[in-house]
Amino acid sequence: MTPPSCGRRALVAALMLVAMALWTGVELLGGVAGRGYSPIQLVWTRYAVHIVVLVVLTLPRGVDRLRTPRPRLQFLRSSMMIGMPVFFVLARRVQGSRDTWAIFWLSPLLAMALGAIFMGEKVAFRTAWAALAGLTGMWLVLSPPLRATAQGGCLSIVMCVCFALYLIMTRMLKGEPTESKLLFTALGVFLGLTPVLPFVWRTPSVATLAMMAAVGIVGLGGLYAIDKALESAPLPVVAPLAYTQAFWLMLTDEPAPLAITGSLLTLVAGWYALVAGDRRVEGEPLTIPGRSPSDAT
Repeated sequence: MTPPSCGRRALVAALMLVAMALWTGVELLGGVAGRGYSPIQLVWTRYAVHIVVLVVLTLPRGVDRLRTPRPRLQFLRSSMMIGMPVFFVLARRVQGSRDTWAIFWLSPLLAMALGAIFMGEKVAFRTAWAALAGLTGMWLVLSPPLRATAQGGCLSIVMCVCFALYLIMTRMLKGEPTESKLLFTALGVFLGLTPVLPFVWRTPSVATLAMMAAVGIVGLGGLYAIDKALESAPLPVVAPLAYTQAFWLMLTDEPAPLAITGSLLTLVAGWYALVAGDRRVEGEPLTIPGRSPSDAT
């Protein structure tokens, strides 16, 4: 039975809040665990742990949940997870991390635009304004120094495109088992980075290895939550909620008035996009006052 629309929207909101909290956790753990190690080693270890944990949890439910009829799309989607960290590292070499993230967070808006063009998931004006408000809130929290370079800006845009395409392809794969999507997400990264690993590998201490493993487990949880949200609602509903990461980001530092204002703005914008801006969820057509559901497009 399809849950009531308000219950489904609440579920989507909860999933994205959890996903963004876990994303923040990955950044914090990765920043500590990766000190003195190549980013390639950290990312490879993260997804190796991701695969092991996922397979162990899924096998009792049947191996069929790990299979896919669309491996090409799955691996193409996985390549976006390689592109994001690679282009982040490259951008960081020529500009600050806050400038890089400020450009990256255009990705929810880009995903909404591309989803409307290629998937027909049209964006209501109110939803677009809510997403713009969310982006503004994110920028207030980040407070970038505005020292982005031309090269760093281009690299950040590519990183942004990678995440936007990842969201779109996740939505395209909504009918497949979540376990299958999570496996191929990690498998593509694992296979792609393995040939490079011997050139950057440095044997970690037990404590560091445990922290890298924690990054993998927390990251798995975050990707699971994003996948489930995109199974339940279209991009115009889910994408603005990604800006709620600003709230968790604000909590990791000494809160400044500007950061508090920005984080609250992202929460309000996400709520508005979810409840008032776009009422489409799986099994619930978009309704417009004065028109019947069958007339909605």
